[in-house]
Amino acid sequence: MLKFVVRRAAMSIGLFLILTFVLFLVLQLLPTYAQGDINAYVMEYGSITAEHKLEIYAKYELDKPAAVRYFFWLGSLFDGTWSHTYANMQISVLSVIAGKIGQTLTLMSISLAAAIVIALPLGMMAAMKPGGIADSVANLLTFIGVSLPGFIVAIFLIFIFSAKLAILPSMMVVTSKYSYAAQLILPVTCVSITVIGPVVKQVRGSMLDVMNAEYIKTARSKGIPERRVIVRHVFRNSAIPVVTQIGLAMPMLVGGSVIVEQIFTINGIGRALIAAINAPADVPVIMGIVAIQVIVVLFVNLALDLIYTVLDPRVVY
Repeated sequence: MLKFVVRRAAMSIGLFLILTFVLFLVLQLLPTYAQGDINAYVMEYGSITAEHKLEIYAKYELDKPAAVRYFFWLGSLFDGTWSHTYANMQISVLSVIAGKIGQTLTLMSISLAAAIVIALPLGMMAAMKPGGIADSVANLLTFIGVSLPGFIVAIFLIFIFSAKLAILPSMMVVTSKYSYAAQLILPVTCVSITVIGPVVKQVRGSMLDVMNAEYIKTARSKGIPERRVIVRHVFRNSAIPVVTQIGLAMPMLVGGSVIVEQIFTINGIGRALIAAINAPADVPVIMGIVAIQVIVVLFVNLALDLIYTVLDPRVVY
């Protein structure tokens, strides 16, 4: 097991380096703060000297090759700054992220917890009584979660509960008359729906596959209560695909926060990413936020492999 963890950790580090390096190269194609400074100087003074232009490029470290700048950025991950924002060279990227990541973590953790609490029992009830009410609700949520984009769900929720019924706020603002919990309801619902659908579908399908297995029939023939058969035998033996589906939802949650935060004006890292991408591109901020997202995805994949061994002792690495 230890060798497997070390090997996977090494692979994750290599993948992190490849992904961030490719992204760094792509970001060099976006309009930069240096070009903006040059244009502003020319507009004010009519022209700019080659020396002054070099000074501007040096300010943003654009006087060095892209590969060298990437390794400088990589080194900044260990000095407590994660580089500095181009918008204000006195502010570190880490401080920008630290001030915003709490909102994103709150939204994502509550949404994931709500989705799991709803999806697992609903999927189990749908599998126990196919064609029943729970199955119909599960199919509806699956259809909505799989087929409708998050921003469509968000607009629909705002239209119904904010514009028509006027019972919930459409934005998260400090001066709102609504409580913080009330302001979270719509964004949490929007994110949860996109997760509930796939998880419910996986729970239902996996349990139906297991229910007719011979060892389940044997457990029932021994007189074991049905609830215990469902929870300890059926669900546990169908849990690996379910856990995988939940793990696959994590990248979707991280990526989906960008859209949800923008629509509901949540001051998290997703909204900060959009602001950093808008020209001119604040490359260090983009790199810092994407680095967190990549780390989350890689960590979740490693954690899933370890959870498999707990759920099924036959899984050996």
